[in-house]
Amino acid sequence: MKIRSLLVAVSLAGFACAAAAATDGISAKDQKITNKSVIAASVTASKAGYLVVHEADATGTKAGKILGNVAVKAGENKDVTVPLTSEVKAGSKLILMLHEESDADAKFDDKDKPVMADGKMVMQSITVQ
Repeated sequence: MKIRSLLVAVSLAGFACAAAAATDGISAKDQKITNKSVIAASVTASKAGYLVVHEADATGTKAGKILGNVAVKAGENKDVTVPLTSEVKAGSKLILMLHEESDADAKFDDKDKPVMADGKMVMQSITVQ
């Protein structure tokens, strides 16, 4: 009986740890571009990667040209600032997308694919004010 209780306790502890694991996500609001940068309030990553800013179509659902990127660590990242390589006009839509470090070279490149969760890319659309 003691062994069964111990196994149940260990199983429950493992379940609690799995439930507490980082869930990939991005939190960002519509914003003015200041200092040629975009800021995400928080980025949660299950493993180290990159927050990448893309131009977006008028609906804010289709990603286009990459405008900037910054490395993020595994876990929660607060007030993540992404420097932009191009000017962005007010009213433009941008997509902030989480990418994984796919080729272990510690720099963002086209081999670093978008992070997927439930079959969808982890991203947040914003409008430049």
